[in-house]
Amino acid sequence: MGFRFRNTIRLAPGIRLNLGKRGVSLSAGVRGATVTLGKNGLWGNVGAPGTGLSYRTRLSGSPGHQRRVQQEQQRQHRLSSAQGAAPAIAFQPVLDEKGRVTLLDQAGRPLSAAQRRRVWSEHGEQVTSWLQAEMDRINGDLPLLLEIHHDIVPPGSAMPEYQPEPFDCPAPTAPEPERRPPRPPEPELKIHFWDRLIPGRCQRLSQQHEQALARWRSELAAWQQRCARIDQARASRLRQYERQLAEWNRDWEAHRQRQKVLAQRFAERLASDESLLSDILAAELDDLDWPRETLVDFEIDLARQSVYLDVDLPEIEAIPARTARFGARNRRLLIKEKSERQRREEYARHIHGIVLRLAAVVLALFPVIERVVVSGYSQRLDAATGHRNDDYLLSVAIDSTRFTELNFAQPERIDPIAALERFDLRREMSKTGIFHPVQPMAPE
Repeated sequence: MGFRFRNTIRLAPGIRLNLGKRGVSLSAGVRGATVTLGKNGLWGNVGAPGTGLSYRTRLSGSPGHQRRVQQEQQRQHRLSSAQGAAPAIAFQPVLDEKGRVTLLDQAGRPLSAAQRRRVWSEHGEQVTSWLQAEMDRINGDLPLLLEIHHDIVPPGSAMPEYQPEPFDCPAPTAPEPERRPPRPPEPELKIHFWDRLIPGRCQRLSQQHEQALARWRSELAAWQQRCARIDQARASRLRQYERQLAEWNRDWEAHRQRQKVLAQRFAERLASDESLLSDILAAELDDLDWPRETLVDFEIDLARQSVYLDVDLPEIEAIPARTARFGARNRRLLIKEKSERQRREEYARHIHGIVLRLAAVVLALFPVIERVVVSGYSQRLDAATGHRNDDYLLSVAIDSTRFTELNFAQPERIDPIAALERFDLRREMSKTGIFHPVQPMAPE
């Protein structure tokens, strides 16, 4: 019953987080995408496939997204750290089904009471960290599943913006002036009073001065010619630089005008080109961090300003079957099996959150879209035939106007189940979270 539409994208699980001195970045190694999370929200630069264009979108303006990413990073860090904690000390902690900790020596024998006291005294922090990691394993990534809708942002808040191509031709460099050689100093005639006492001394000094003046005039003429050549060469280089600069300015202005036209065409295509919107939506869905692998089949109908999505929902087995918390003095875990009803209720919250988040992505990207129809199906066993069928569990039509009424500033206060009930919803769900198949909404 799935795959009703021609575009299909597989949402890959995993949050990819990089922490640096200048902030937080998420790396999304698909379609040449680069994503940066900063104080102004999460932005991404993506190449629209087949268009040669790049665009920029605000993928998330929600603090809930940043919180969720950091929580998952901390959880993964605890899990990886716990793997190397035990070998560093001379004991091995073991957790039984009831959450009690047994401390074993290197031969696998239980430690004595005195040894246990010493371990808790000297290595209590390491054992507690190991217990935290065990608790994370039991609880799984339940917060990611139940809070998946915390990333929602208002309609139109992630509208793609054309990303101009940089003008890759460097500007010409102004020529550096060649330094002139020093001007030759003019010789001076100096006659002291004692020179006058020596016969013929003054005459000889005057003759020597005249000879020095003749040499100086020759050197001065050569210096003036050299300076003239330097000035002419610099003037020539300046004229060449001015021509190059004028040409560069013309090329830069032509590039700017081309980018301006491309930006205008990009904005026009966002309102009229279904193939471009399909490529953008596929790229943006591909970049989403997602707790479970999920298949999304979609179609865009600009004539009706609508987007249709079919979502292959995860099974209820994705919800952890047990819950764990610290016991007395953080020296054991209190492990409890969830009731079937609790798992069904958590599963219901998860799949309603999936639908809400996917609808929010579409409406945030494309203000031209006024209606998003999301239908979610799951593979379930048919007891009558013994085969697994694709049963649609819910189908909802969400209009952008009513969607803006949600509290995007505090998405943690939104109940995704109640939120979808505000819209045109097809769903047969009991009070205990049992779903019965429904007929999905079809494109008009």
